[in-house]
Amino acid sequence: MPAPSRKSVRKAGSTVRRFHRGECSQEDLDAANEVLVAYRAQFTRPLVATHGRLVRLRERLGLEAEITQRLKKHSTILDKLRREPKLDLSLMQDIGGCRAVVGSISVLRDLEQAVVTEWGTDVDRVRDYVKEPRASGYRAIHVVVIEAATPIEIQLRTEQMHTWAQMVEAFSSALGDNFKQDGSHPVQEYMSCVAELNHIRDSGEGDHRQILARLEKLHPVVEALLTSSNSG
Repeated sequence: MPAPSRKSVRKAGSTVRRFHRGECSQEDLDAANEVLVAYRAQFTRPLVATHGRLVRLRERLGLEAEITQRLKKHSTILDKLRREPKLDLSLMQDIGGCRAVVGSISVLRDLEQAVVTEWGTDVDRVRDYVKEPRASGYRAIHVVVIEAATPIEIQLRTEQMHTWAQMVEAFSSALGDNFKQDGSHPVQEYMSCVAELNHIRDSGEGDHRQILARLEKLHPVVEALLTSSNSG
């Protein structure tokens, strides 16, 4: 299939939502999925190129950083389209993503500046979830760069931030719910406290006593949920 137009990509995203509202046929969805597969494939080469530039940047600066790449799964793209009803598929900027995990906030900031300098005017957007974390507790720096006319998201995390994100994934898998989003579920409250505690450890700023007290109250609730899930 030739590279789909932006209009056809936008329409494909809309069709996915319409299908799940019962407003179009399986045939329509199949056609939309063909467009999505072709569109997703366009991110492969720019993603590999971005990963290579990041690796060379790390070596040039002499930084210790674990650098990985991933192409967002087809099913994950569909889930995101259903979850965010106003999202334009043609503007989704994290289909291709690289991640760098470093040992400290100071190295994180050094790498952030190096990435911004490396891509220069091809930096499309920077979101600092370290200064302004999500309600869920999520912290990282997201830099969207344009590589070969394609947006690629670079996530920068410390090891603490990365471990936290993996814990959220594990809870989501164990309990069959998506805890990456903001919310008031006990698991989300628990992980928000863990994130705050990690940040204090990362930055050396803040008082951990109140957070530990909240964790102590939430821990048996979360443990009971996991026990119930395992027994079921």
